[in-house]
Amino acid sequence: MRKFRVWNKKLRRFMTDEDSQVILYPDGNIDFAQYRFFVDGLEYGEDDTEMNFWTGLKDRNGKEIYEGDIVKAFPKMENVPQRELVGIVEWQNGGFNLIHTYRNGKGKKHKAISPMQWIVEWYEIEVMGNVYENPMLLRKVMNMGGRS
Repeated sequence: MRKFRVWNKKLRRFMTDEDSQVILYPDGNIDFAQYRFFVDGLEYGEDDTEMNFWTGLKDRNGKEIYEGDIVKAFPKMENVPQRELVGIVEWQNGGFNLIHTYRNGKGKKHKAISPMQWIVEWYEIEVMGNVYENPMLLRKVMNMGGRS
């Protein structure tokens, strides 16, 4: 079964198991079109929430890594071409990726998309926060790009 977490846009918090009424089929699939959450008698649906799937990966502290997480990646070896990476985990192009920025030799900032499976091969990852609960960190990450 796929693990996920759900951000409630109106309440500005992640939903808990007690809030959830998600339709699960015997094969473990979820009916995403019909998921609903109830908090204090109020119903929240698809338009009020954002679902983040678990990548299947954990950071170096054992914390699960989800879509929407802001992570820092530290090279495991000295011969890794890029120093430390900081970015956001997103589902793009059929897989989980780290969206990050870097500066080329001329100082120009570029956006990069690196597959998480590649990242964990070469880097130790640490979850710093997420795009919902840490908007200031998100702004900082989006304006980053190592100095050359």
